[in-house]
Amino acid sequence: MAHADPGESGAALVAEVRRGAHAEAPAGVARVLVIQAERDEVVPPAHGRVLFDRARDPKRLHVIAGADHRLGEPIHRREAVEESRRWLLAHLPHPTPAGRTAPTGRTR
Repeated sequence: MAHADPGESGAALVAEVRRGAHAEAPAGVARVLVIQAERDEVVPPAHGRVLFDRARDPKRLHVIAGADHRLGEPIHRREAVEESRRWLLAHLPHPTPAGRTAPTGRTR
C-alpha cells in the first residue's frame, strides 16, 4: 500500500488549520494539557486556546514563549517535556508496588 508523502500531508494539514477546518475541538474532554508554541507557524495559538476553553477540569494551557511549532530550540523542547512530566505526575494514578504500604496505611 502506498503512503502519501509526509510533506504533502503536512501541507494539507496547514491549509486546513489556516481555513479553520480544525477549529472545533471536542467539548467536555477532561485531563487536558495543551502545550502551545507562542510563535507557532502551523497551529495558530488561538487554536490551542480553543482546545483549552472547550475542555473540562483538570486542564492546563501552557504557552512556550518564543517557541515555533517544531520547538526548534533545545530550551523549548526541555520546557515542553518538563511541563508534560509535571502534568502526568499530577494527573495520572500512582500505582503502589505489590507488598508496599499505600498512603492510606493499607497494603495492596
